[in-house]
Amino acid sequence: MRAPQLQSLRLDGPDLPIAVLRGTAMDKAGRMVDRVDLSSKQLGAASVAVLASLLSRNRVFIALELNSCGIGPRGIEALAEMLSANRTLQRLNLRSNHADDASAAKLAAVLATHPALAFVDVTLLAGLGAAGESALDRAMRTRFGHASYATRAAAGGGHARV
Repeated sequence: MRAPQLQSLRLDGPDLPIAVLRGTAMDKAGRMVDRVDLSSKQLGAASVAVLASLLSRNRVFIALELNSCGIGPRGIEALAEMLSANRTLQRLNLRSNHADDASAAKLAAVLATHPALAFVDVTLLAGLGAAGESALDRAMRTRFGHASYATRAAAGGGHARV
């Protein structure tokens, strides 16, 4: 008799779809599920750490939507480490989360050289200082040939898409 497989995990946020994050889930049409949208779901540091760990070994995943998830600097660093291992991700949305200069620098170092990323949204990241903004700006210019955001938008703080 086969042992039951863990289907989902709840730590400090919503249920995480384990099979999807491992790259072993199929949709109703029999295709591998290659994207997940957790936007607006509050993810704590433990949830982001598990998500990043599973995705680092996933070779089918191409899109990760984490817009407005309350991800903090530790989560941004975990996602940067995941990107170092997962070289197949093509779309990453981290809009409206939180980073500090150190986590932004770690993320920027990976973004600049990632071979597959075609879309990255790091707009409206709260908590960045000038060093973090500069690191992300350089990474986006290196990766895409232009900065995809303007710093210190409108009412002072964050980024706005250009």
